[in-house]
Amino acid sequence: MHFFQSQSIQRYLKASRKKEFLLHSDIPIFSKALSICLLCVYENDEQIAEIIETVKRYEGNQKRIRILVYVPLKKNPPILQDSLFIDTVLKTDITFWGKLKSKLKRNLWSYRYDLLINANYQSNNIITNLLSLTIKANFKITRSEAYPHIYHLNLQMKEEDSLSHYIDTIEKYTNKLNGK
Repeated sequence: MHFFQSQSIQRYLKASRKKEFLLHSDIPIFSKALSICLLCVYENDEQIAEIIETVKRYEGNQKRIRILVYVPLKKNPPILQDSLFIDTVLKTDITFWGKLKSKLKRNLWSYRYDLLINANYQSNNIITNLLSLTIKANFKITRSEAYPHIYHLNLQMKEEDSLSHYIDTIEKYTNKLNGK
C-alpha cells in the first residue's frame, strides 16, 4: 500500500467515529449465529489451510461461515480459487486513493451477517478495518486495538493465539453478554 492509499483510508476511518453506532438489542452468540463472516489477511497457503480447517470444525447444518480474505497481491493464490465459501479482496480492488471499487462495495453490501469476526491481528490492519466498516453485520468483533469505534467487542488477545482459541473466547464472551 502506498502513501496516498494509507492516508486516505486513515482519514475515512477517523471520520467514521462521528457516525451513529447501531447496536441491536440481542447479541448473537457464536454457536447460534446463522451467518458469520470471518475476515482475515492472506499471508501464506498454510495459514489459509489452517483457517479453512478451523472453520470446517465450527460450521454446522444451519450455520454459514463465510471467509473474506484480503490478498495483498494482484492475483488470487491457487488455494483461494474456486471455493464457494471464500471471497477475496485483491490489492487491485482498492483504488489509488484508498477507496473500494464500486463492484466490490456492491458485493460486500449484498450480504448481512449476524457476526463479523476480524481475525487479523496486525498486518494490513488498516484494510481489514476498512472492510469491517463496509460490511453489514449485527455484531462486529476484533482482536486488534486500532479503531475500536468500528467494533462492538474488542477482545485483547495475543498474536500467537490460534483461531480456534479466538473463536472459543468469542463464544464465551457472547454468552456472558447475553447473561448466560
